[in-house]
Amino acid sequence: MNFPDFFRTATRDRDPYPFQERFADAPELPHLFRAPTGAGKTATAILGWLWRWHSKRPETPRRLVYCLPMRVLVEQSTREANGWIAALRQAEVLKDHVPVHVLMGGTDLADWHLHPEKPAILIGTQDMLLSRALNRGYAESRFQWPIDFGLLNNDCLWVFDEPQLMANGVSTSAQLAGLRQSLKPYGACPSVWMSATLEPSWLDTVDFKDKFPTAPLELTDDDYNPKLPLFKKMTADKTLAKCEATAAKDGKAVASEVFKLHAPETQTLVIANTVDRAKAVFAELMRLRGKATSPKLLLVHSRFRPHERQRLNDQLQDKGDAAKERIIVATQVVEAGVDISSRTLFTELAPWASIVQRIGRCNRTGDDTPGRVFWIDLDEKQCLPYDEADLSFARTQLKKLDGQGVSPKQLADFKTENGIELPFEHKHVLRRRDLLDLFDTSPDLSGNDIDISRFVRSDDPDTDVQVFWRDVPKDGPDPDTSKPQREELCSVPVGQFREFLQKEKPEAFLWDHLDGEWKAFKAKQLRPGIVILLPTSAGGYSESLGWTGDSGNKIDPLPPKNPEKPEATRGDPVSTLPLPQPLT
Repeated sequence: MNFPDFFRTATRDRDPYPFQERFADAPELPHLFRAPTGAGKTATAILGWLWRWHSKRPETPRRLVYCLPMRVLVEQSTREANGWIAALRQAEVLKDHVPVHVLMGGTDLADWHLHPEKPAILIGTQDMLLSRALNRGYAESRFQWPIDFGLLNNDCLWVFDEPQLMANGVSTSAQLAGLRQSLKPYGACPSVWMSATLEPSWLDTVDFKDKFPTAPLELTDDDYNPKLPLFKKMTADKTLAKCEATAAKDGKAVASEVFKLHAPETQTLVIANTVDRAKAVFAELMRLRGKATSPKLLLVHSRFRPHERQRLNDQLQDKGDAAKERIIVATQVVEAGVDISSRTLFTELAPWASIVQRIGRCNRTGDDTPGRVFWIDLDEKQCLPYDEADLSFARTQLKKLDGQGVSPKQLADFKTENGIELPFEHKHVLRRRDLLDLFDTSPDLSGNDIDISRFVRSDDPDTDVQVFWRDVPKDGPDPDTSKPQREELCSVPVGQFREFLQKEKPEAFLWDHLDGEWKAFKAKQLRPGIVILLPTSAGGYSESLGWTGDSGNKIDPLPPKNPEKPEATRGDPVSTLPLPQPLT
């Protein structure tokens, strides 16, 4: 079987694009794959690796590590990968099962750890994957750190999708690729970065510069052939204009424009830069709609528990009649990779790379014609979480494009004609000595671990903690209280949780792995990646709005489906099997 037949079987009769064939059959994988948003990068990477492994191409790693900047992209990519593998298994093309494992907070990976010799696909966020590759796995048992460290730095193909959203993760991913070349791990361990806006110079770190094995893979005239379905996507009709309203804390002006310009029987998407402004616009849209049931309104951001977020993501992916007459208000979670198309798009001013990605959510398929894109200006005080200089540059480009078409091909041509090359500053670069220091997982004399957060994400102080809610007796959690499961965990920025502690003064608890019990949480213990237990009476969460930091309501807990006690120093279940096992 050749790759086109393999691809058609997996996607149920969809032909691969020429660039997807070039990726799958390349003698050596490219380090950089540059393609406009909506071109099909996920299928390129996953089915390309599956084909290479299935056809026993030399130097094909047995594990695919698919790294994404946001949780919503992980969930979508996981669904697609499982669907493709199921189709290949049903057609008996894949004889061996290739499991897909998700690396996010609360996910159990014990079965995968026990089979390092078998092929597997691991899909996760940059926090979870890069922290494990640095021997300090976030939301993971410290006893598991060295196992993850070994398995994610040997015999793997690392794919970084939408790395322009990964901040310091770009520097770390490039340095790890360079250091693996010099440290010589077991088996091939190449890396591929996929993006519409990543510049090759962003990967010029001290240990990876000039080590690119091949030229970047980019779309050619063959891919833009009008006879191919991709042409319709790449030339989709959409025009740009400035929104008459500007962003405000109460969201009223923007919501009024959205309500006025929403086209009946179509889908409108509004993207805000902060969760608070997204909530404000959503609340005002609810007020404007009043008691009516149309248009349908949906709020999507990253501060929901997976239990609620799964419902929202399922609604987000609705097509056909379900997506008609609907307004979606979202944050950057829909910026890249999410397969959603709208007739009308409103976006707050953002860095140019983000603007390009967001425009890709308007008339994504070419069927939502005519697409309309409106950009919302921000003042200097509203620039966070972005840099003012980046927003100023994007504002200049948007003014040049006023009233013009902004299809993926038109934006690519505009970039070339204007010589746009986006800058990137390597703020924290992982050096060889840093990586070698991380081989030692023992805490220092104060009981603290080496802080790797500067290598994993940006310098934004609001990196996340994980919070979950349970019914807690007055005298504190029982020692046998089950560890949290993924469906319960809500990501909360460290800064917001600190404010919640100071304002509401709730009881909070942290698992002590040395003593094997839940202990009262102290503010000085607050750091990214930890998992905190709150009583349901503490509040701070709403099923419709996500994390609120408001103690005014009691939370409905989500009882664990498979209760399991947290690990302690003398209770590692992987090391204490109840029955003798053969060494093999």
